[in-house]
Amino acid sequence: CIQQLGDEGLVRELLADLVLDLQTSAEQITKAYALMDDEALRAELHRVRAGIVYLSLPQLFQAHTAFHQAVKARLPQ
Repeated sequence: CIQQLGDEGLVRELLADLVLDLQTSAEQITKAYALMDDEALRAELHRVRAGIVYLSLPQLFQAHTAFHQAVKARLPQ
């Protein structure tokens, strides 16, 4: 992250914001999962993807992608 953005302070601030956002998203994802609302799950996963990609977080991106693909696979074609 720091190599890409060049400012450690900025990276720390963006990561802190992402943590807060992911905490909120976890609640939304849990709720949508419990309700079997795959469309809401996909929408929330799509919403948080930008921060994960922007900050170049490969492990989180891989986990996000795997979960998103699993949800997508459950949708009727």
